[in-house]
Amino acid sequence: GSEGRQVRRQRPRADAARRGHPERRGE
Repeated sequence: GSEGRQVRRQRPRADAARRGHPERRGE
């Protein structure tokens, strides 16, 4: 439901950090 969507929005930077984006981690 909508709860699953909120969880994905709560960890958008964690996903980028795993892809190799340390610059976004500091944001």
